[in-house]
Amino acid sequence: MAPFAAIAIWAAAAALAACSGKTAALPLLMDAADAGGDAPDVAVGTPVADVAPPDADSLQDAAAAVDAGDVGPAADAASPDASDAALDVTLTGCPPDAPPPWAGAAVNSPANPSARPPGVACAAAGWPSDPSPTALAWTDVTASLGLANAGVIDSCVLLQDLTGDGVADILTVAEPTSPIAPPELRLAVATAPGQYATKAQPLAALGRVVDCAAGDFSGDNAADLVLVTQNGVRILVNQGGTFVDVTATWLPSSVTATSFGALALFDADRDGRLDVLLAAKQPLPQSADGGACLLADQGYLMCCVAILPNCATQFAGTEQVYTCCDNQLAPSAKYLLHNTGISFTDVTAASGITATGNTQTLTAFDIDRDGWLDVFWGDDLGPHGWYRNLGNSHFAAHTADLGMRPYAHAMGSALGDVDGDHRADLLLSSWGPSILYAGQVDGFADISDGSGLAWLTENAVPWAYAFADFDADGWLDVVNTQSYVAAKGKLIGVGQAIPSDVSIGYHAIGHNSGGAFQKQVLLWPGDAYASFTELALATGDLDGDGDLDLLTQSPPGRLTIWRNDSKGQHWLRVRLNGKTAASVVGAVVQVWKAGAVQERRQQLAGGFGAHDDGVLTFGLGNVATVDQVRVWWPSGMVTELGPVAGGQVVVVAEP
Repeated sequence: MAPFAAIAIWAAAAALAACSGKTAALPLLMDAADAGGDAPDVAVGTPVADVAPPDADSLQDAAAAVDAGDVGPAADAASPDASDAALDVTLTGCPPDAPPPWAGAAVNSPANPSARPPGVACAAAGWPSDPSPTALAWTDVTASLGLANAGVIDSCVLLQDLTGDGVADILTVAEPTSPIAPPELRLAVATAPGQYATKAQPLAALGRVVDCAAGDFSGDNAADLVLVTQNGVRILVNQGGTFVDVTATWLPSSVTATSFGALALFDADRDGRLDVLLAAKQPLPQSADGGACLLADQGYLMCCVAILPNCATQFAGTEQVYTCCDNQLAPSAKYLLHNTGISFTDVTAASGITATGNTQTLTAFDIDRDGWLDVFWGDDLGPHGWYRNLGNSHFAAHTADLGMRPYAHAMGSALGDVDGDHRADLLLSSWGPSILYAGQVDGFADISDGSGLAWLTENAVPWAYAFADFDADGWLDVVNTQSYVAAKGKLIGVGQAIPSDVSIGYHAIGHNSGGAFQKQVLLWPGDAYASFTELALATGDLDGDGDLDLLTQSPPGRLTIWRNDSKGQHWLRVRLNGKTAASVVGAVVQVWKAGAVQERRQQLAGGFGAHDDGVLTFGLGNVATVDQVRVWWPSGMVTELGPVAGGQVVVVAEP
C-alpha cells in the first residue's frame, strides 16, 4: 500500500484557484511528498517560496489562517471564523456544488455548507483510461458453491454481511415446499472465499415477498431485515444471525395496507437512525376477458397487461392502439416511518409525501447534493419523479419540472454516472424499452433512444436494474433481470402470447463502451420458464479477486450465481466503517486521478430488487494508483487519503 499523507480538513486557505476541467492548484497545508515528516507549513500572509526551515523541500508553503472550527471543504460561512472571508479548501478536489436551479431554497437544511458533500463541477470529464472493448465473461458457479438447491425463492436476494464478520453472506426467502410447510429465510454464511454453510429459519406464514432491505435500524450494529410482501410488512431484528419478528412492536398501527410494492431504508432526517419509506400497491382492474393492450401514445411503448374498463380503442393506420392506463388506479398509500430507536412512528402526514398509484420502485439518493437523501419513486401504470428532502423529514415532489415522462410501467431503477460527466443518470425499467435520463444541471434529459440501453429490454418484461463496473475499466456497466422475453415483435399482446411467443429467456447486460452500450445476455437456467414474477439481483465480490460477481433470480424463482471472469484491470474497493452501522448510509466516496473523478454513494439498496455487498467498487482501468480517496460522511466530516494504490480493499473509519 502506498503511504497515506494525512490532510488537514479544517484549515482555511487565503484563496482557491479557479478550475475549469482540471485539478485545482490548491494550497498545500501539509507536504504530501514527505508523508507528514514535518509539521504543516502555515504562514499568515502572502504565499512564499519554500526557502526557510524547517523543511526547505521545494514545495510552496500555504498562506493560511487555521480555522479550528471548520469541518470540511466549504465556503467560509460558519462560526468561529465567518468574518475572515477565507475559503476552506483541501489538497485536491472540488468545493460543494451550487444547488441546481430547480431545487430552490431548502426550507430546513442547515446553513453550514460543510453539511453538503464535496462537488464534482471542477473535475475533468471522463476517466483517464479508455473503456475496455473486450466482452464480459461469466461462469455459472451456483452448483460448485453448493447453492444449487435453493428452491423457488421470492424477490429478495441479499449479498451482505449479516453475521458481523466483515464477509458478505447470501440471504434468500424460499417459498413453501408443500401446502403445510412454512416459507424459510435461507442464510448462506460465508466461511471462506467461495465457501458457504447454509442454515434455514422458518417464517410465520406471509404473502410472496416482493422486496427487502437489510440495515441496522435497532442500533446494535447488526443488519436487521424489512420484508414487504403481498400480505403486509415484516420487521425482523438480527440476533446473532437469527432473525426475530418484531413487527408487532415496531410497525405502527397506522400502516393498514396489506399489499406492498417497494421500500426504501434510509436516514431521512440525519439523526443517525434508519427510517423506512413503504409503498403500498393494489391489483389491476381487468375487463371480463382479461388480456393485454398496447399504449403507444406520444411515442411511448408500453403494455397495460390488463384491458381496463375504460380503455378506449382506436386505429392508427392498421395498428390498433389504446389510450388507457394512465391515472386509472386509485392512489395507493405511502408511509414514512421515523425510527425512534425502539420502534417506528408514522410521520407521513407532515412529510409532504403523498399517495400515488402502484409504486414499484423507491431509491434513496441525494440528487441535489445538499447532504439530505432524496427519494426517486416510480409507478407501474403512472408517473414517476422525485421527493426532494428539504430537511427534517419534509419533502417536496418534482416530476415534469425535472424532465420526467408523465407515464411509465416503472419497476426497477438505478442511478449512476454512465457517461463520465459526473452527474447522476437515471435508468428506469418499463414494459419493453427502458428509459434512460441523462443528468443535467437543471434536471434530466430523456436520451433513451440514442443510448443503446432502451433496447436492452426491447422485447422483455424487465425488473431489477443495477449499475456496476464489471470489467473495472472505469466506466459503469448495467445489468437487468427479465421475467419474460418475447420473440421479436411479439411483446404486444403479451397477455395472450404465453407460451407461443416466448423466446429463449435471458437477463441482459449493457457493456459500457464510453457512454454507449453493447448488449450481452445471461441465459436463464434450464428449469426456468416465462412469467410475470418480480425478479431481484445482487452484485459483489464473492471470491475476493476484486471484480464484481453477480447473483440473479430467474422465473419462477431460480437463483444463479455468476463468477466474473472478465479480463482483469486495476480496481479499488472502499469499505466504510462508521461509528454506527447506520451512520454510513448516504456517505459519498470519490477517487481522483489527474483531475478526473469517480464517485459512489453508500446505499442499502438500489431501486426495486437491486442490492450489493456494501463495499464501494471503483474500476481504475490502466490507472495503478489514484491521487486521492475522499469520503464525505453524513455527519459533515471529510476523510482524505492519498495517494492510494489499486488492487486492495481500503477500510476508512468515520472520524
